[in-house]
Amino acid sequence: MEYQRRIVAILDRADAIRTKRRQLLAIYDELKQSTFVNMFGDRKFPMVKSGEVMSDMRNGLSPSKTGRTYATVLTLSAITQGAFDAGAVKDGTFDAEPPSDKRVTCCDFLMCRGNGNKSLVGVGVYSEHDRPDLVFPDTVIAGRVDDGRIALPYLEMVWKGKPVRGQIERAARTTNGTYKVNQQVLSNISIPLPPLTLQREFAHRVEAIEAARRKAEQALALDDELFTSLQSQAFRA
Repeated sequence: MEYQRRIVAILDRADAIRTKRRQLLAIYDELKQSTFVNMFGDRKFPMVKSGEVMSDMRNGLSPSKTGRTYATVLTLSAITQGAFDAGAVKDGTFDAEPPSDKRVTCCDFLMCRGNGNKSLVGVGVYSEHDRPDLVFPDTVIAGRVDDGRIALPYLEMVWKGKPVRGQIERAARTTNGTYKVNQQVLSNISIPLPPLTLQREFAHRVEAIEAARRKAEQALALDDELFTSLQSQAFRA
């Protein structure tokens, strides 16, 4: 009986550590948002159309049922969860080798072209790394970003804001319960454009926050493994 109480106490402590790790991840997310607000929230900047800083927009390429060329394709959840998720993929076949402009790069802003949830249509994220092994489907629109005018971390955050979301949702059209936007809509979104030096300062801060967040995620994964192991030992006992 005493041994079981000790095991329960250890499990409780391990679970408490996991809870604190999750709280820490939420704090990192809030820190990124608060940093953005502190740097840009109360200031007026020139407004530009998104197409001015994302001149090359193109739809992705969806798999073909009759295709014989295999490739890994993003699912929509890769871009609709608030940050790019390179693990949200599926196997696909294509009629020909998907070209390079249909593959994920760190120079593109990836946007959801259609979704049954209006709050997700048009959402956008970016990949920190080139991923030529990943094809984006035609439910995604990619915009090649002019990094001489706008920094991707800034674009991603401003794109999540209410002013941009309002423009996208007002322009979205629904067909059979699916809300859709096209390249023209996404090229005509008005966004504030601060000096590039200020955007890059924000990008550096985001990089530091994300690095700390990744360490916390890795620690949480180890905590989860430990908790599962302890549970297994407890049940065997």
